Amino acid sequence: MEPVPDSIQAWLLNSPELRPLLDPNSTDEEFDDALEIHIADAIRWLEDNANNLRDNSEDSLSTTLAGRLSIRKLIEAHREMNSKGHVDITITILSTSRKRLGEAKLYGSYPKYERGIGQLVERYSTGRERSGYMFCYVNKSDIKDKMARLREECDSHLPYGQVGPASNSKSKYNWTFETQHTHNSGETLRVVHCGVNLHVQQPEKGGSKLTPS
Repeated sequence: MEPVPDSIQAWLLNSPELRPLLDPNSTDEEFDDALEIHIADAIRWLEDNANNLRDNSEDSLSTTLAGRLSIRKLIEAHREMNSKGHVDITITILSTSRKRLGEAKLYGSYPKYERGIGQLVERYSTGRERSGYMFCYVNKSDIKDKMARLREECDSHLPYGQVGPASNSKSKYNWTFETQHTHNSGETLRVVHCGVNLHVQQPEKGGSKLTPS
């Protein structure tokens, strides 16, 4: 077995909570817990830079998110990679065979969001992945209410084999919830719904007061 490069050892020392990502012997749950810490950090970066990103298209935002998730020689996040179709974001770990898929939508009507769930669950997922991710880019105010409404709609419609009501995310990150879906492989797919807050208050013309945009 080749020795671990110094750069990777240094990365693991600085981020020990992400070690399960690179460990082929970690459980799928340990892997997902570590990945979701990494995803949350990438989302925070997008939110910190919302003033430059809020007007970007859905595709542009997903390209930026994928770039933030990628770490040279460790993690690759691809845009429009093929998995029975072109997936918005495919996350692969170079030291293992594991991958996770993600679909992204600009916040809008529930039917549009539901179609994204269908793409993730029924079209792209093979059933081998324990978890998949829905990223909801929200450039309007009150993301808390908007994600709560999406959760209520999911529980009302139970789309694409959703099993029971949504649950709070184990990670406890804001504006995030989980649903379980029966996959056509017979497996159960866990979908983590992640809200991304890209709303920016804009100053009123001729004054200093900030108003929602």
